[in-house]
Amino acid sequence: MEDASLQTNLLVNILQNLKEVIDVNCKIFYSFLLLMFLSSVLAQDLLFKDAIISDGIYTLDENNALIRLDENIKPVWKVQIKEISFERLSSSDNGVLLLGEILAKVDNNGKVVWVKNISVDDAIGLPNGHVAFLKDNLVGLINSDGNLLWARRFIANGTKLKLLGPLNGTILVVGTIRLNDDPKSHLLLGALSLNGTLLWAKIVNTGYYDRPDVVNGEEIVAGVYGGGSDAPWLADYFALKVSQEGKIKWFNSYHCPGESDWDAFWIMKIQRSFCNEEICTFSTTTGTFIINPEEIHLHILTFLERPWG
Repeated sequence: MEDASLQTNLLVNILQNLKEVIDVNCKIFYSFLLLMFLSSVLAQDLLFKDAIISDGIYTLDENNALIRLDENIKPVWKVQIKEISFERLSSSDNGVLLLGEILAKVDNNGKVVWVKNISVDDAIGLPNGHVAFLKDNLVGLINSDGNLLWARRFIANGTKLKLLGPLNGTILVVGTIRLNDDPKSHLLLGALSLNGTLLWAKIVNTGYYDRPDVVNGEEIVAGVYGGGSDAPWLADYFALKVSQEGKIKWFNSYHCPGESDWDAFWIMKIQRSFCNEEICTFSTTTGTFIINPEEIHLHILTFLERPWG
């Protein structure tokens, strides 16, 4: 642990020195380096249980304390909700969401805004200050004061909702579905209006088992696809971009160098991702890949789309 802590301190010093010499026009590059630092720390299970870049840098330490860091990776403030365990963080307007035994919102000054006695699978902050949450196949919306506005449950055989994301004024819902004529897990994408109305839903069939891991920023969904239980040694990462109307703009595969493993499909996972105007970075269990979400660098996968519902 001592050697790992020294490595972390070295990464902090490198970042601080780079920040002093990097030109203001290279903020994207610095953001990338910052993400690599956070990913490295998380991968080594050091210091932080989770870390995100929202309207600032937020980390969750092993004692369930939320810490805001400045651009020099130095603490600005620290807050802790006693006797409550949290597992991860999610972005929100002017602050951050804490997900675990309960769901809580903390503003960028360290003040607890509200707490809900619910354990959720995912939650996201929306631009209007509301928070959308997912529990099993139940999607709900909480307003900026912490009041529940609505909740809607999706009931369909073989359906498992996993992730939420903002999508141009709507809520992107991402999961998997198993069909009667094809038992593989296929991607399920849909969009809800801010009043809970289902706007569209579709199934994306790559011909493989599909497992979404992250939704990043607007329109980007990424995860792992491959042979699943039938051939777990076949696996790769994917990323796609979906429009507000449900059109798949592109769907690409990516490979991170690493040792081959018989159980690759179950071991591989995208742990954290970050997007800005120019690049998206994806930190995985086998490496990191970087894409320009507006350009296609690799081949477009063949996939089939079909409506759902």
